[in-house]
Amino acid sequence: MSVDMGIVQTAEDLVGMLRVRLRRLGASVERRKLEAELWTYRKTVNRWRTVAPREEQARALFDLLLDLEARTQRCAIASKPPVAPRHELPTVPGRTATGTVGPVARTPQSGARRSARSAATRRSS
Repeated sequence: MSVDMGIVQTAEDLVGMLRVRLRRLGASVERRKLEAELWTYRKTVNRWRTVAPREEQARALFDLLLDLEARTQRCAIASKPPVAPRHELPTVPGRTATGTVGPVARTPQSGARRSARSAATRRSS
């Protein structure tokens, strides 16, 4: 017994979502393995456009795709480096914790001096 095309569309959406998630991961051996496995499933789903799958085939592929999604999430969590809270970030003298230069450089006068200097340089050349 074949299934309706709504399942095919859902499978295509799931494959597309997994492709995007895998692309966001950093380069790793695990990512390449997951992408290779996803490629196989993608070919199967594309074939379903011409030949409708039987219900048990669709269920089996959905189980595999959901398993692949869980492994992708685990890989994403494992590849994220721990982030220190902002107040614990190391600072460079003269710079704030966010990496911007301190309040002196943010004053409009210093910006005006800088642009006047670059305008004078342009005029002289």
